Amino acid sequence: MFETISTVRVQSYHSRIRMRIPEQYSGCSVLISPSGQFGKLDENGAEGELEFYNQVTNQLMQRNVGIIEFDHPLRSNLDEPADDHHLHLRMSLLREVIRHASLEHTLVYLGVSLGAHVLLDVPELPGAGMILIGAVFEPTDASQKRRYHKPLHLIYGSEDYIGYGEDLNSIEIISPEEYIPWTVQNLKDAGFSAVTPHILLGYGHTLAKEGPTNEFPDQKVGDIVHLMMRDKAVKK
Repeated sequence: MFETISTVRVQSYHSRIRMRIPEQYSGCSVLISPSGQFGKLDENGAEGELEFYNQVTNQLMQRNVGIIEFDHPLRSNLDEPADDHHLHLRMSLLREVIRHASLEHTLVYLGVSLGAHVLLDVPELPGAGMILIGAVFEPTDASQKRRYHKPLHLIYGSEDYIGYGEDLNSIEIISPEEYIPWTVQNLKDAGFSAVTPHILLGYGHTLAKEGPTNEFPDQKVGDIVHLMMRDKAVKK
């Protein structure tokens, strides 16, 4: 495996870009857009997030696929939603990393939670497709009509329940089986034509293990990337 570290600056934020390339490189790399709780490389983010990325890296290396990660700014209060300034900084940083990487690599994008929303907010994403984890999309989240015909895979843990309500007394708990159909439809209505959902038994929001399971998130990601690259080769 070959590893390189470079840096980019966006506004006043300096970010390290780490590229890990296997010896028998296929030409494809997965670019990670992490959750809003994940900042510096190799530091913990949401529950199980760093472990998941490490497992995905090992899985991809075995399949001759590279991986691209970079430092992300953390908002001052992680209990509050990301504001427009923070989202704009993350989008600008993502665009700059893509600009550096897309010339030499065929990219697949892996977005987790907030990172998945950031990916959808970037109008043009060169590459083979997207894998989005733990992200629910309302009609307002995908209000800008796009024509995106590349594969878009959604992965959810079976224990990733969400709550809707104005206060704690009125919250309605909704299971993945309930919210996945309408989040898929919202994306299709916004112009994403090739959306495929997956549920992994025994996992939570950022695919941290929460119960008995015979499934492995890193293997699922590796299988999807393999399919994307096979389909891209066939279309050539």
